[in-house]
Amino acid sequence: MAENTPKKPIKEKKGRKRSNISLLNTINRIDSLVENGIPTNYIPHLIFLAVLGIFYIGNSHYAESMIRQTNKLESQVENLRSNYTSRKVEFMYSSKQSEIIKAVEEKQLRLKESNKNLYKIKLKKNQEENTEK
Repeated sequence: MAENTPKKPIKEKKGRKRSNISLLNTINRIDSLVENGIPTNYIPHLIFLAVLGIFYIGNSHYAESMIRQTNKLESQVENLRSNYTSRKVEFMYSSKQSEIIKAVEEKQLRLKESNKNLYKIKLKKNQEENTEK
């Protein structure tokens, strides 16, 4: 069995490492720029960033409202679909011949069920042409 050996440390990238002091120096330089007011050449960039930020916020609010509306519509569609299927089943049940007979008997109408066999009426070709004219 092989021996466990410690991993070699990952070599750090060569280059300048920023320390806390260099960050403070950078902030201090920015302070010296703004000391006498904001330079006018930065104003268009700041306005662009502000407009971009407002656009980003508005877009996120719009997306959230669209998601809420989509969820609401999906639940409504599901409710309508269930209503449709339940009514379809009710209609299929109520249109059965036995159910129609029960409904007619309850209303005491003088309808009765035919006992004759069903048959098809077939037309000959020359009769079909005469009926179309």
